Order: sequence, then structure tokens, then C-alpha cells
Amino acid sequence: NDIEKWFGEYIDQGYMTIEYRQPDDAECEAFLLETNIMELYLGNGPTVVLEPFGINIIGAFGKIDMYFRGHRDEEILLLLIENDEQFHWELWKNRKQKEQILFNKDSFEKILDTWLEKWTFPN
Repeated sequence: NDIEKWFGEYIDQGYMTIEYRQPDDAECEAFLLETNIMELYLGNGPTVVLEPFGINIIGAFGKIDMYFRGHRDEEILLLLIENDEQFHWELWKNRKQKEQILFNKDSFEKILDTWLEKWTFPN
């Protein structure tokens, strides 16, 4: 829902579209029925996929794999973390990361810019 709010203007203008689909398999049936994969289409081609992975994650209450279609090997993890009974999403670029990076509009836009420059614009 946050992503739709963050980019509502772009969605309304047709620069982005969002589609949802159910995962092919999951760790439990309830997760499968209550979860959707988000596909964020940027313009006429590039797609960013946010694919929920599960809820049994050490140190987190949930995990989403986020990747640029065709480059899953460079996915970024979104982990649902609880601090003082408040939940938030953190970005993890790799398992050795020490710093906390909150998943918000600014951090997501930076990732989108990096991915678009890396994989869609000619060098």
C-alpha cells in the first residue's frame, strides 16, 4: 500500500503500473492464500518484483525478495523488523550488512535509479 501511495502520481499519469499475482508455492497454505507478489512496471518495459518469501525468518517477522526482472541474482532483501512493538521494513543488500537502512520512498527511489541506470541505459 505504501508503494502505491508513494508513486500514486506516476501511476495516475501512466508512468508506472502495478500488478499483483499469487506465488506459485509457499511455506504454508495460509501464507499462499494471503500473500501476493507485486510487479511494478516502470514505463513500457523494466519491472521491479517484490516477492514475499516467508514468515519464518531468523531475526525478522517476514522477508520479501526485491529484484529487477532478469537480475534476480542481485536481489535486495526487505525484512520486517519489530522494535519497541513497532514494525518497519529494512533493506538488506547482503547478509554482511551492518548498517540499518529503512525501506521508505527515498531509499526505494535510490534503488530504482541505480537499477535503471545499470540495466536500461546504454553505457
